[in-house]
Amino acid sequence: MIYIIFSIIALYIIMYIYVTIIIIISLLFCIIPYNKETFIDKKNNVACIHIGKCGGTTIHYLLKNHLKNKNYKEYHMKRNYNHNETYIIWIRNPLTRFVSAFNHAVKLIQTDTNGLNLNNLTLNNSFAPNRLKHKALHGYTFTKRYDYLIQQFKTANHLAESITSEDKHERMLALELMNSKEEHIHKGIGWYLYNGDFVDQNYTKIHFVGSIENMNTDTNTLSKMFNLDHTNIPHIHKNKSQQDTFLSDKAINNLIEYYKDTDYRALQKLVQYNLISKELLDTYYTP
Repeated sequence: MIYIIFSIIALYIIMYIYVTIIIIISLLFCIIPYNKETFIDKKNNVACIHIGKCGGTTIHYLLKNHLKNKNYKEYHMKRNYNHNETYIIWIRNPLTRFVSAFNHAVKLIQTDTNGLNLNNLTLNNSFAPNRLKHKALHGYTFTKRYDYLIQQFKTANHLAESITSEDKHERMLALELMNSKEEHIHKGIGWYLYNGDFVDQNYTKIHFVGSIENMNTDTNTLSKMFNLDHTNIPHIHKNKSQQDTFLSDKAINNLIEYYKDTDYRALQKLVQYNLISKELLDTYYTP
């Protein structure tokens, strides 16, 4: 009987010590703030989700050239994520990103590749060396069909308005182009982030979200996190052309409706997890 009593007392003491340790550990986690900079130093896998026409080439260049001691990866035109990574994401207003994506495709299709030195094309002397090489070798830029679809629309505004055109043929061509998986028009923020589901599943792994609208400030912040020197990093693909960027009210409304359950839903998830501000998202409903 005495043995049983001592056993019960010993069990209670062990449980008391265990609970006390758990409480102390929990309190330490509450008192000591989560430090992303410390966290990132301990991570070996850093990945940049490079969404087209969001300034991602500049960020990729910055990270690739300075994270030589880390396992760095870029996801561009693909989304086969490993999920054991810390993610850096760069975003942009879906409306201006759409315009940039359309104009980028037009510029590539219209570029004369005759006389180009294909062996000397780099990001430093060309805005899309691989695409231009492909065009020079095959006679078309993306696919024959995609090139044809782009050429059916005079401007980004024309394409956006045509989504709801009363002309059935024009509307069908516009929707085919918008839904084509070939290029950046379709592969936007929602495509890369699985319409927000990626954020739900990985928000604790998203280390930083920057935007092209706050390029200088966000690049400074990112550089401090990784202790990087970004003073001589150019905005590699900055568009210096005079291409049309106008969007009518009809075009804007069409695009907001089109990207409602993709880009905008993903952005709303970023707001939900405090990865971007609601104020930034609010600006994304006008170009």
